[in-house]
Amino acid sequence: MRKFLQWWVFGLGLAIAVVTGAARADTAVALTKSYAGNLNFTGTQVTIRTASNGNCNCNGNCNGNGNCNGNGNCNGNGNCNANCGNGNCNGNCGNGNCNGNCGNGNCNGNCGNGNCNGNCNGNGNCNGNCNGNGNCNHGNACSVYSPDTARQAALTGIPAGATVVSAQLYWAGSGHQANAVYSITFDGKKLTAPAARQYFSTTVGGGLDYFAGAVDVTAQVAEKGNGTYSFSGLTVNTGNPYCSSQGMVGGFSLLVIYSSNTEPYRLLNLYEGFQYFRNNGLTLNLNNFQVPTPLPETSTARLGHITWDGDPMIQGGEDLLFNGTALTDSTNPSGNQFNSASSVNGDPNSYGIDFDAYTIKPSSALFQAGQRTATTTYRTGQDVVLLNAQVIAIPTDPMVDLAIRMARSGGLQAGETTDYVITVQNNGPNSESGPVTVTDTVPPGLAIVQVSGNGWNCSTAGQNVTCTSSTPLNLGATLPALILTVRPAAAGTYTNTAVVAGRMFDNQLANNTASNTGNAAPAGGNAYELTTVACPDGALIGSAQCPRFRGPVVAGKPQPFYVTAVAASPGGKAATPVSSSADTSLAFTFSLSCVDPIRHQGVQAALQGNLASLTLPLCTESGTVPAVGGAGWSGSVTLRFVRGNPSAVALPFVYEDVGRVTLSLADSDKRTGSATFVVTPDHLEFSAIKRSADGASNPSSPSGIPAPPAFVRAGEDFTISVGARTFSGKWAPNFANELRGQVIDALGLKQVLPVLAPTQAVPEPPPLPGLQGGFEGTGQGAVTGTHFSWDAAGVLKLAPDLKDYLGEQIGTTEVVAVGRFYPDHFETTTSAVFACLKGMACPYPAILGAAYSNQPFDVTVRAIGATGKPVANYGGVNLTISAFDSPGGNAVNPGGGALVIDPVTTTGLDPLVTFSAHYDLPIRFSNSQPRALNWTAPVAVWVRAQTTESVIDASGTTKATVITSNHGPNPIEGGIMIVNGRLQLANAFGSELLKLPVQMNAQYWTGSTWENNINDSVSAVQYAAKLLFSDCTGRLASGTGGSNCNATLLKVPPGGVLRLQSGGGKFWLTPPGAGNTGSAYLRINDDPVWLPSTRARVVFGLYKSPLIYIREVH
Repeated sequence: MRKFLQWWVFGLGLAIAVVTGAARADTAVALTKSYAGNLNFTGTQVTIRTASNGNCNCNGNCNGNGNCNGNGNCNGNGNCNANCGNGNCNGNCGNGNCNGNCGNGNCNGNCGNGNCNGNCNGNGNCNGNCNGNGNCNHGNACSVYSPDTARQAALTGIPAGATVVSAQLYWAGSGHQANAVYSITFDGKKLTAPAARQYFSTTVGGGLDYFAGAVDVTAQVAEKGNGTYSFSGLTVNTGNPYCSSQGMVGGFSLLVIYSSNTEPYRLLNLYEGFQYFRNNGLTLNLNNFQVPTPLPETSTARLGHITWDGDPMIQGGEDLLFNGTALTDSTNPSGNQFNSASSVNGDPNSYGIDFDAYTIKPSSALFQAGQRTATTTYRTGQDVVLLNAQVIAIPTDPMVDLAIRMARSGGLQAGETTDYVITVQNNGPNSESGPVTVTDTVPPGLAIVQVSGNGWNCSTAGQNVTCTSSTPLNLGATLPALILTVRPAAAGTYTNTAVVAGRMFDNQLANNTASNTGNAAPAGGNAYELTTVACPDGALIGSAQCPRFRGPVVAGKPQPFYVTAVAASPGGKAATPVSSSADTSLAFTFSLSCVDPIRHQGVQAALQGNLASLTLPLCTESGTVPAVGGAGWSGSVTLRFVRGNPSAVALPFVYEDVGRVTLSLADSDKRTGSATFVVTPDHLEFSAIKRSADGASNPSSPSGIPAPPAFVRAGEDFTISVGARTFSGKWAPNFANELRGQVIDALGLKQVLPVLAPTQAVPEPPPLPGLQGGFEGTGQGAVTGTHFSWDAAGVLKLAPDLKDYLGEQIGTTEVVAVGRFYPDHFETTTSAVFACLKGMACPYPAILGAAYSNQPFDVTVRAIGATGKPVANYGGVNLTISAFDSPGGNAVNPGGGALVIDPVTTTGLDPLVTFSAHYDLPIRFSNSQPRALNWTAPVAVWVRAQTTESVIDASGTTKATVITSNHGPNPIEGGIMIVNGRLQLANAFGSELLKLPVQMNAQYWTGSTWENNINDSVSAVQYAAKLLFSDCTGRLASGTGGSNCNATLLKVPPGGVLRLQSGGGKFWLTPPGAGNTGSAYLRINDDPVWLPSTRARVVFGLYKSPLIYIREVH
């Protein structure tokens, strides 16, 4: 089984899980989920209120008729009761009261004869005006932002390298039930709280009703991480009685649980509900941990809470106690825990919200090494508080959850042996190192015949059986079954109980005990056997003439069987006619017992025929056969035994579920018979294939052709659920609940040759990667794995692969195409033609190489999956290659140039795709304008790869998704320097009788000068084929006085191709011969195209330079 993260979650089925209905009165806050691992939490919050509750007394100086004694100045004539802080309260209060909070700013409102209730708690100015007898509500605690206003809050507490385990968004508001808001918008996405997480409180009284909602936003937060999040869509009641009683609530809180190797190993419990308290308190108990011994000081505990409607002005008696001691900090002073200030993100003005988080050190002595219980207590005085969530993380020893289950192989009968099958599974989150011990207390009257199990060492003392296994038990694994064989001494009821214990700390003890109760039939054997044929008189039960009915039965498919009367014989039980003289009709009742799985899932078996049918009660648990005539037995059906025949045809048995069951029957005289057999699936199917992040379904057709829309990124987690179909096409709900865990352990996925999509023609690809992941859990009739992934592109064909079901063969399974898989992003690299020189101004070390304008260079695109691994099987179909000014830059085609992808040059080298490209600068050298000086200077070019995928979202809508190399904060996009180049040809002179050498040099334009490119040893010049002469004089002209050139005299040796060395090279002109003197201009006709040549003058018949050097004057 694949292990993905260093944390684990326990589903507890408490609180929220047991609540029904869309909204209700107070929901007690209770444990909803537990996690274990290197865990911590962080969060943020934001209010939709614009101000705090007011009415605090200012201690400033009052220069009017009012009283204000402090650092600020109150210049009104009334009573300035505002909290002026260090600012000035300059409003004219008139005969009213100025009750606003100035903070460090200036309260400049004019109240007239009314009350100025505005608040100014920052460094700004409170400028509201109320000049009559009314109320000035500027900054009023009843004022809120509109639902359309996106409130923003920064999340900063996720450490680098951490993994988001869970993110939960909470919101609450004041309002009556009919107007409760359970749909909001989070970071641009509309979300609705599930019915079980829609809360309501009507217990405060006085018409003060409140609502709250919660929704899982793990996928969104995991993808974005730290950053600024937006919240909107919350409408609350701002009228009375909320406003007049300062009870208006509205805001959002985001709780994020993360895993990081830097955190100590902790148990983290998340509690949720919506519970009001006032003038009292509530206590939450924690007991599923064990503090390590020894306990280092770095192993801190963390405690946080989300509460609503705390009031900073109501103080005293407000505390959060951990193990009886009040927690305080700079944000939460003693006695004022619920004060509309949130320490989780350092917000002193989170009006109506308290999202506080505490770090508790071992040195505080609030928890001790070896401790297994803890309490948190919330209490308040006059302040109304609504507790919505609590999160607590406490150091613990690594833990396991051992679970034991017990089933019986068949009914109990005095004098006959029966097996108890005992299995132990480790539900995690850690491996159990062993030893694991099972202690079975066998009830008196059950003789212990033997006990065995592969890898178990067992001993017996009286009626106690102790078995020990030293085999380590990994997460999700099951130990080999223990088989305890017993023999009842007499008829009666027997309850067998077994307990499991391991070496590791087990924090879930409720599943460490298993019991099985059964009624033993009297001695003497069954009066009836279930057989597969009508048995002849005297045939031994189990012989070829009279085989027992032992299945298998296909779920949902009617299976006939016979009820055969038996009697003891010297050779064993033998088929015996009910009557030798007359046909006999007997009434029978039936019972079904669930052996493995041990519990039913609400499906009733039936005996169905053309003329009659009989529905059986739900199966009894753990293989228990109920007492005949009591609960668990069906009504009667009449079977007819023909005279002289031991067997009667029963109605066909039909069960629309799977598992090992025992079918029991009894006649009116309570003579019984039974058979235990396996009901198998008709076949296995994928019940769900979804993208794990958002639940979007696999869009592929069964064949995968034509290529479907994009499904998941290569390497991205997707979910596979495999269920069992019955013969009639129904899902079997008990599939994957089997005792031995053999289905989840044995079920695999057969990988069929994938459909290559896209179908880009590529060389023979390397072997494709295998499917990653495994099945992790069971439930609702399916085996599910949420962390499957495939590090390739295209369509993958899969089929469920289960060799047998409880030892019986099953039908063929379906093959399904999964996909398409597509890259998460790209990385690009460029292959420089030559190394940079100083004059090229390459931005070292980002770019180390260059190419000439119009010179081909390679662009390689690597497809990368969601986990950072290269994507196999990617052919580069529909890729767009573009040039930008920097990695992740926005300016396309820097320097005004253009990137050109050469046709028919794409090669796929899985997972790389290589293109031949060239970049053309807008102004290149031309020998027709050799002194233009406006040629484009060197330009840095970064290459971007991009394509667009049609991705199906969870609603089934196809959305265009851009896949690009411009990915993340540091995109990997290859860069290259593009320079203007030319081929400089030097002037030459010499005898017409000798070969004439012509020097050529590759040069690049620096932006101001031409420099020799000594790093060019790549360019090849076809001078023989591309050499052009012009403006010839003397005997070299083709005709008297003409300027055309004589091709028979001006030439080079045939086939001349010269590869430059260190940017230079030389070729030779053939001598024109005696007397053929004159001059000519020559150039090479754009070969190579990236090095257009200059024009040079050659002279034949000149033996020395016409220049006179200074030294020759003397």
